[in-house]
Amino acid sequence: MLGLYAAGTDPVAAVVFLVLMGGALGPVFMTTQNAMLHCAPGRTDMALSANSGAYNAGIATGAALGGLILPLTDVRGAFLVGGLLSLGACAVLLGGRLLPGQATSRSRKENSARSD
Repeated sequence: MLGLYAAGTDPVAAVVFLVLMGGALGPVFMTTQNAMLHCAPGRTDMALSANSGAYNAGIATGAALGGLILPLTDVRGAFLVGGLLSLGACAVLLGGRLLPGQATSRSRKENSARSD
């Protein structure tokens, strides 16, 4: 989205960034689905439903936010806000993984296997 903000006035660049953004949607959904299945191994139906609901809620929230922003700015401004929100979400996710004392599921399994 930040690429669309920065180079969105060039039609070729806009098409390239739209293709990249559209191509990223499938892998992102599958990655979150995989993470949800690891969080609830015995309840796959609930995990997949929660993932699908969160995905659709994110789309609806983004559309609503875009609808509020568009009257205040142009389309490029909406891409800027969406890109900054995405960048902030990535920072929160990466920060949560990098915090000391936060064990991942793999390290928990390794630690429980060692203690047995």
